[in-house]
Amino acid sequence: MKIGYVGMNRALKLTTSNTTRLNNVSPKKIKEKLLVNIDHLKKMLKWNVQKNLLFFRIGSEFVPFASHEKVRDEEFKQEFNWIEECEDDLKEIGKFVKENNIRISMHPDQFVLINSPDMEIFNRSYEELNYHAQLMNTMGLDTTHKFQIHLGGKYDDKRKSMQRFVDRYKNNLNDAIRARCVLENDDRIYSLEDVYWIHQQCGIPILFDTLHHECLNSNGDSLEVAFKKAASTWDPVKDGVPLIDYSDQEPGARIGNHRKSIELKHFKKVICDKLMKCKNDDGEFIEFDVMLEIKDKDASAIKILPVFLKGVEDREKDPEPTEDDNQEDLKVQVLEEDEDEAVSSEEEKPKKRKKAPTKKASTTKRKKK
Repeated sequence: MKIGYVGMNRALKLTTSNTTRLNNVSPKKIKEKLLVNIDHLKKMLKWNVQKNLLFFRIGSEFVPFASHEKVRDEEFKQEFNWIEECEDDLKEIGKFVKENNIRISMHPDQFVLINSPDMEIFNRSYEELNYHAQLMNTMGLDTTHKFQIHLGGKYDDKRKSMQRFVDRYKNNLNDAIRARCVLENDDRIYSLEDVYWIHQQCGIPILFDTLHHECLNSNGDSLEVAFKKAASTWDPVKDGVPLIDYSDQEPGARIGNHRKSIELKHFKKVICDKLMKCKNDDGEFIEFDVMLEIKDKDASAIKILPVFLKGVEDREKDPEPTEDDNQEDLKVQVLEEDEDEAVSSEEEKPKKRKKAPTKKASTTKRKKK
């Protein structure tokens, strides 16, 4: 089980999203920014291995404007084809990832809308997803390394929009995209129950976002029930263990805003005390990897790592309940019920009323005074 952070290392002051403006796009500029991102990624991954942070999300702008028609243009590619010219560097990164048992993920930008009624928007979305697949393929990574997307917009008719996603996923995406694409529950429109319906139609795995589930829970599933439902959509061979996005609500901010720095108690309660204790239908603990969507990035990851690792260690020590344990639990339950009944009986007994003082008694008290 792994824990990681998103795209930027504040300790090293490095990022995988060095980019440029669209009006500055040129073969020279794209090559310059990509080489910087490659250098930063290599340094961050080495640092992550030293710190035992073995899950990392690469920024989607790693190859700036890779999906844009300017960069995909044949004349542009004659001057700079990022796949061909940076293949050796990217394979070197992939080799390091595999040798150190790192897991990589990505999260295409919000403009990726597979279910948009506008075909132009869908086509741009397709090219963006294809770029993500090409990048991971060029690195030589297997299909347990994923990129995640949201279901998209509602477009006046939620059910039709959901069906449109299913149809596009089945018929309009290529195999390279489908092999790596996973669907995330969101915090405003599409709950876990909605994306699970999508999975039932087309088989796409579900990445479970804990904060989004707290914000939008359409059928009242507990955190554990929702997680187990999402985890059941992952194929252990081609998909790997399930992925989780974890965050906590930033106090005083808009609902769904990620916390600036991790809160230990909340993380322990959600991840260690609840999700780590979940088991599959075979009675085995469910393995999973956690991506921290916390704004201070690596600082929170370093801070929470000991808590995470201890949670993994403690659950393995947790013994299965024996018959004797069950009998003891039953005795405790019976004792508690007996105590409740005793209290209830005492409450039901009529209380003796104190007699009001007689006139003679009152006179006697006055004389004593």
